[in-house]
Amino acid sequence: MKSDFDADIAMRRARLERIVTVREEAIGRRLKTLKTEIDTRLDIELVMQRYALPVAGTALLAGFLLGRSLGKPRRAQHEPAQAMPLSTPQNKSSRSPKFLNQIAQTLLESVKSLALNYAAEFATRKLQEWLTNTSVQKAPPTTTSSESH
Repeated sequence: MKSDFDADIAMRRARLERIVTVREEAIGRRLKTLKTEIDTRLDIELVMQRYALPVAGTALLAGFLLGRSLGKPRRAQHEPAQAMPLSTPQNKSSRSPKFLNQIAQTLLESVKSLALNYAAEFATRKLQEWLTNTSVQKAPPTTTSSESH
């Protein structure tokens, strides 16, 4: 009786060790796949090639905004300084921040939308892969002591 119990314990232990080994290997493969995919998606050259126009537009817009914010305000050279009405600089300066705020807000909303779409797509794909892998990898059938008698 004791030898049957010991054999059953040894068999269960061996089965559990196999299950743990299989799961560790599966987790390791998933981590390698995820790391490879993240490295691929975050590769600057690949992103630049895939999204050349939006990247160029963003760089142009950032350069323009940076130049506007750091540059000195200049007066038009073709008009004399005394001929400019006093209300024009105030209107221009009051419209400029609104315009820049609208551009920045639109840009941030676009980036947020793209990021959320990417995150949702990535999460959905990973969940589907995980569900597929778990349904394919089933644990080996268990044997009870009543079957061995």
